[in-house]
Amino acid sequence: MSRRRRKKRGQGTGYKDVELNIMPFIDVFSILTTFLLMTAVFSAVGIHEVQVPFFSNAPEEEDKKKPARSLLVNIEVEVEKLFVKAKWSPDNAEELNKEYVFDEQGIQEMHGDLVGLRTKQPETDFVTLYAEDDVVFDKLSAVLDAVKLRGKTDPVIPPVTQDPAQPLTEKQQREASAMLYPKVIFGSVIL
Repeated sequence: MSRRRRKKRGQGTGYKDVELNIMPFIDVFSILTTFLLMTAVFSAVGIHEVQVPFFSNAPEEEDKKKPARSLLVNIEVEVEKLFVKAKWSPDNAEELNKEYVFDEQGIQEMHGDLVGLRTKQPETDFVTLYAEDDVVFDKLSAVLDAVKLRGKTDPVIPPVTQDPAQPLTEKQQREASAMLYPKVIFGSVIL
């Protein structure tokens, strides 16, 4: 009888066949993660300013009727050609679309036209530059120098400050004496 008892005891203690199935836990946590991300996105706090219109019999001021005129200058650099495209807003009535040969003389002509644009609209202190992938860095740096740096005979264009009565800082004076367009933005085109 002792043998039978031993067999019964050995048969009941075998944990080798037990497996833990964790797939339902993974499914639950993936669903919970989705809901967590969705609620985190939609629970962002936003502030919206609402302007309540009011009615008045007073005539509108002349300054508010005329929007400020601004200039947008784009320069496109290809392997053999340069393009300058300038548009004045808000009316877009006046435009400049000019093509230059990509050599030293073409770069000088482009620089002269950029000086003319900057003297007409001194508030615009940036240009957007678009370059093709196969333009060599030396040529691109020559274009950047022509756009950014002021020549010896070019006029000094002081930066437009918010308060004209306030004198320019030393940094602003140095920038005005050395730079034509101090800010060059590299644009990209996704085809």
